[in-house]
Amino acid sequence: SFDLIHAHGGLPDGLAAARLADRLRVPLVVTEHDSLLRERMADPRAVAAYRGLFGPGRRVLAVSGALADVLVRGLGVPAASVTIVPNAVPIALFRATAAPDRDPMELLWVGARKASKGTDTLLRAFRLARLERPGLRLRLIGRGPTADEEGRLRALVAELGVADAVAF
Repeated sequence: SFDLIHAHGGLPDGLAAARLADRLRVPLVVTEHDSLLRERMADPRAVAAYRGLFGPGRRVLAVSGALADVLVRGLGVPAASVTIVPNAVPIALFRATAAPDRDPMELLWVGARKASKGTDTLLRAFRLARLERPGLRLRLIGRGPTADEEGRLRALVAELGVADAVAF
């Protein structure tokens, strides 16, 4: 027997989990961390399906305020119906020590290059930081969700005048 069903992502996993939770008459928890959620919410069928994940005996969690906002706005549900539970990082496991071969003039960023991650803000801040430290460089590891987004970010780097200091 199960005490509850927990799905990671509303579509399609949450839908399958909802059917199982209904059949077994147990609560459902859906943790949303889909980086393409905004795009999914553009489809009215996805919106209709997602609304079925809310209700008695069901709880929807989001791993960030940005994802919670996409759900609230896209589905027209009250903000209180989506609980934010950030991805946890056990900070005590990480010790801040200087690596002897680390270049202090190189900054590293790892992640999906998209608006909700603040990539534009990072690039603009980097341009400002270079005014103080002209030798500063930025290495971005990851990629944008689409080729158009990648192109837009590369164009922004050129527009900001830091293309010589940014490595994608």
